[in-house]
Amino acid sequence: MTFLTHWNYDLFAQADDVDDITWNDLSMNEIFVRVNNCDTSVGEEVLYWRLRKCGMSEADRDAFERSAAAKS
Repeated sequence: MTFLTHWNYDLFAQADDVDDITWNDLSMNEIFVRVNNCDTSVGEEVLYWRLRKCGMSEADRDAFERSAAAKS
């Protein structure tokens, strides 16, 4: 994960997102590395943002799950 990915996320982080302490406690950087099949840095940024969001709608979550499953 690049510094730029985390920096871009920090610009738009909201109160209900996963905070840094929880992110680190769950070893989410390792999970990010394992599921990251992105070809571009933009794709990495979107994946990182999606993993940090708690407030996704059920439809968004289902679409994300289908997309992740198709790429694994």
